[in-house]
Amino acid sequence: MSSRIRLGAYPAKQCPRRVHNRFTTRVPRPSTDLPAPDLLRRREAGFVFESAVVAHLIKAVPDVGVVDLSPDGQTVQRTLDLMAHRSPLIVGGSLPDVGARTGRPDLLVLVGDGYVPVDIKHHSLLDPRGARSRKPAALASTLPDTGLPTAYETWTAESGSWLDDAFQLAHYVRMLQSLGQYGGFGDATLLGGVVAKDDLTELVGTRFGVVWFDLAAPAIDDDSMDAPDEAAEISVIERYDEEFAFRLEVAHTASHGGELVRPLHVKECGTCSFATHCTTTSTHPSFRFGAGLLDRREWLALEDLGGTTLEEIAAVDVHAVAPRFESLVPGARSPGRRLDDTVRRARMLNAAPPRGYEPIDGWPTEVPAAGIEADFDIEWTSEGRIFQWGLRVRRHHDDATATYLSRFLDLRELDEGREHVLARSFADEIARLAAEADELGTTFTVFHWSSPEVSRTRRFPEVAAALGGRTLDLLTWWRDHFFTVDGNSIKSVARLFGYAWQVDDPNGLTAEFRLAEARALHPGVGVPSPELCAEARARAQRGGSDPLAWLLLYNESDVAAQAMIRDGVRARLEAVR
Repeated sequence: MSSRIRLGAYPAKQCPRRVHNRFTTRVPRPSTDLPAPDLLRRREAGFVFESAVVAHLIKAVPDVGVVDLSPDGQTVQRTLDLMAHRSPLIVGGSLPDVGARTGRPDLLVLVGDGYVPVDIKHHSLLDPRGARSRKPAALASTLPDTGLPTAYETWTAESGSWLDDAFQLAHYVRMLQSLGQYGGFGDATLLGGVVAKDDLTELVGTRFGVVWFDLAAPAIDDDSMDAPDEAAEISVIERYDEEFAFRLEVAHTASHGGELVRPLHVKECGTCSFATHCTTTSTHPSFRFGAGLLDRREWLALEDLGGTTLEEIAAVDVHAVAPRFESLVPGARSPGRRLDDTVRRARMLNAAPPRGYEPIDGWPTEVPAAGIEADFDIEWTSEGRIFQWGLRVRRHHDDATATYLSRFLDLRELDEGREHVLARSFADEIARLAAEADELGTTFTVFHWSSPEVSRTRRFPEVAAALGGRTLDLLTWWRDHFFTVDGNSIKSVARLFGYAWQVDDPNGLTAEFRLAEARALHPGVGVPSPELCAEARARAQRGGSDPLAWLLLYNESDVAAQAMIRDGVRARLEAVR
């Protein structure tokens, strides 16, 4: 194997074609242009979070060893020196290359006679754990507590991207083992940890605690996956070893001009610098799909069943092949449903003309409507503080009567008190609209898209009381009646009816960055006055840049889109009747 091949902690959890593209000479190097704005902002948010964690640890842990701030730049030697001196916590260390492995764990924690790796991740891990759940209880502790972590039975950490995190930790564990530096908590466990966004104060008494994964435990979640017993017995570390060995083989073959894996369209393509090359050069039908993407194993299984073109996928008899498909992808989540959805999307894409959406079981008899309709959307910071409550009100589904209310926005850094004042103001408006509907003898409904508008606001008693019995989740209604080729995000669905957002790069992370810019541009402003909002909008209309205008237009687009979707379905119903 070529001595130049070195793989870090990410390849084992990444698409193997990404590894191929990196080591072959037949694929051009990715452009040096910056990544998409939303991805760049996610990275920036991750850096900010990591800096906050590191600053906390440097202040809280005596004798912490910091490598990243080493002035000489000799990070590997500095790391080895700190390990030799048994520093209780090493920040930003670099391990020496071991075979084909290279790696830089965010934190190394002294446990016993060696070290265990801990990574800092800007996402959440903890989910409530039901009494009958077969997911393991969450293990958590403070840093650098060297005792066996406590199991918290009402929580589990096996949610979201936990397996990706665990693969990365397994990589560092293998390196530490090879160096004779892995410590651990005894022979019964093989642990690595993550400091995530979850506030662990109620569990371990500190905001930045660590959630631990036992890498010797099964990698497949029996509670949500249908897998044979032999697949369920594969541990994280065993699965990592298999995946890492395969990526090495892919890299070695690519470096010698060969090819073990072909491009396939998977979820990871959205963050891969090689995505443009794969999309423009591959003829695989997976690149025709924009939502509900299968993973690599599932695409290959579908090929094995004869689905090598879009036309062939569209012709697949799902009922006949589902058992075989499920046997080819042990451990996959709901493989039968995913296969059925993929075949249905292929049929819609293969239609002439292609269909963007279709009714699931016949067209609905009516579209939700009310005498007074309020479309509702919230925006919140990474700390969970709601800084904007969007509300657009109209009468008898007549959009000519629509008014967007911009006064439920606060540009200041919010504490609990200020956030509650803003929430109370919103609740008062909902109560006023409800009273108006009662006085007029008409109906009143508050529409929202997905659950956060209810789940994130119920902590405010006034809001919960005002919204109680008056809300309708439009996403749930849409999913109950329609199947969509490009997914059910509000932006994808609204596009089906010709609606476009009034701002560039519309997403929640961008909103938080625009909030920071608005604070800098309008220092001292809390709830912006109608005059200030009008000035900001006018500046934007003249082609100028104003982050306050962006916040208003983005939120207004979100709530207007909900009304446009209802109107679009209503118009379609009238056309097919």
